[in-house]
Amino acid sequence: MVSGNEVRGRDKNDTGIMKTMTETERLIGGAFIGAVILYMLTSNLNSFLGVTYPAIFYLGIGAVVGAILVKFANI
Repeated sequence: MVSGNEVRGRDKNDTGIMKTMTETERLIGGAFIGAVILYMLTSNLNSFLGVTYPAIFYLGIGAVVGAILVKFANI
């Protein structure tokens, strides 16, 4: 019988909050969280700087940053 960890394709000793998820699911989750956080931060900056970029611009950058953090920080 194959254990649950092997079915999910994860290491038994893997540490982290999202250890029940596969790598792909964690990257998607990190991208989503990063996009939301960066959008919240930059929505305040827009009025301050007087320059407005479309929301998708911030969501895209946040997604990349979030995915990189999850990949290398092993959150």
